[in-house]
Amino acid sequence: MGRNVEPGGRRPAVRIGVHRALAAWGCIAMLAACQSGVQSAQHPTPTKASAVSPSAQMSPEPSATASPDLPLSTVTFSCRLPVLVHPSLISWAGGFATFPGGTYQEDPAGGLIWIGDGLVATQAEPMVSAYGDSPFYDLAMKRFIPASPAQTSPDGRTYALVTNSLGGTQATVDVVTVASGSERRLNISLQPVHVADFDGRYAYLVGQGVWRIDTTTGALNQVSLERSTILVRGGNLWVGRVNPADPSPPRASPARIELPQGGRLVDSIAQVNPNTGIETTWIYRPGEEVFLLGFDAAGHPVVAVSHGPDINAWKDTVLVLNSPGDRGTHVSDGAVLLNHVQADGGRIWFGSDRGIYLWTPGGGLQKVFASNQPVAPGGLCV
Repeated sequence: MGRNVEPGGRRPAVRIGVHRALAAWGCIAMLAACQSGVQSAQHPTPTKASAVSPSAQMSPEPSATASPDLPLSTVTFSCRLPVLVHPSLISWAGGFATFPGGTYQEDPAGGLIWIGDGLVATQAEPMVSAYGDSPFYDLAMKRFIPASPAQTSPDGRTYALVTNSLGGTQATVDVVTVASGSERRLNISLQPVHVADFDGRYAYLVGQGVWRIDTTTGALNQVSLERSTILVRGGNLWVGRVNPADPSPPRASPARIELPQGGRLVDSIAQVNPNTGIETTWIYRPGEEVFLLGFDAAGHPVVAVSHGPDINAWKDTVLVLNSPGDRGTHVSDGAVLLNHVQADGGRIWFGSDRGIYLWTPGGGLQKVFASNQPVAPGGLCV
């Protein structure tokens, strides 16, 4: 989630989709999902009276009624990890977990709050807002912001979002300057769409197809007719598919509450080059649901696989895919519901409703920070 450029020039991974986040973030994920649907043209303004003062309230152990968990481990390195605690359905509290001790300190300026129509805003001035459910710590600007890493420029100075008009055909692409909170607006005859990636100049807009807008000139071009795009990364599209050869494609019971990627369950994740149309399937699991959680620092997909017949059980195997079609490197067998992937060099941090988990190729998965509230990594460990 920490967008500022990682060593080697790679941008950190982004948590993709929302259905696994429901267990951690609750109904706020549903509200933030309005980003890809209809939004009001005006940005609501928060009032100080309605602002929630978040409090982390860390707990050393999970509830006694919870399913088995990993023991709390001590890491062997020193760093300060931005984290986001979710103390209520409408707020986040930004702070820092310091390792190896695993202590927590809340950032007095790190509060964010939902203010309506899927819009999340900072409580600190200058107030900035964005549509989404993946806030992060902007290392360059030294503050938590409501935009996702994918929406934010690599230098951390600006981010882009789309405001879709209610019942109309017009939308605006807003480029926000983090330091001042000022916005530059571009009107487009296109909606509903949302920003899937922003490199500081070009923003990729995803809806019933994929478009690229030059935020300097306002030039808008459609780059793909693809309707199953989950995200855009490095100009390539990542899409969810249901293989027609699957004899038992994944299905969820009506009792399951979810907002899956692309509005459906998929058994395959593929990468599409929009220039050539070449599609490369990275994973296909007949009869199982595959979910793209994010990427490691090398750009390899991190996926969760839900096994049938009861996909509702959420006993997800988490894998890092090193190449298209491989079996993947095992991360977790599903004992803990992991979400909010944060690549950090050779490490991967995960959020959950029990704490922060760390995975490394040599050490496997460890629980390194305990919480009695949903919590997620919010950036690079520094």
